Amino acid sequence: MPEVVPEPPRPLDSDARVVWDRVVAKLFAQGRVGAVDLEMVCRYCETDVLYREVLADVRRNGVLIAGRNSGESVRNPALIAVRQLLDSLNAMAKAIPLTPPEITEGHADVDGLLDALGLGDG
Repeated sequence: MPEVVPEPPRPLDSDARVVWDRVVAKLFAQGRVGAVDLEMVCRYCETDVLYREVLADVRRNGVLIAGRNSGESVRNPALIAVRQLLDSLNAMAKAIPLTPPEITEGHADVDGLLDALGLGDG
């Protein structure tokens, strides 16, 4: 196990670096930082930033937006990206893993929560 919190294996932009510092500090405190793929943590951090940017766009413009041709309200296409990015984040969080398996057992159904918020497929 490293004795200091590691630096990213490659440069990250400032927003992704904030996520890196938070995530890696947590892994370091749990004594697990030496057992994870730090390149995947970089990808997780970059995806987290992108997810937050796309979600902010949806919040700014709304779940329904004016359609391109008819002007009628249509579902914001950015919702697809929100869902895909969230799926990617969840998959990476499990693969890294960001949370020890004993803690993740019994957590709420993310798909159900997304459906309730109008962001799901169902």
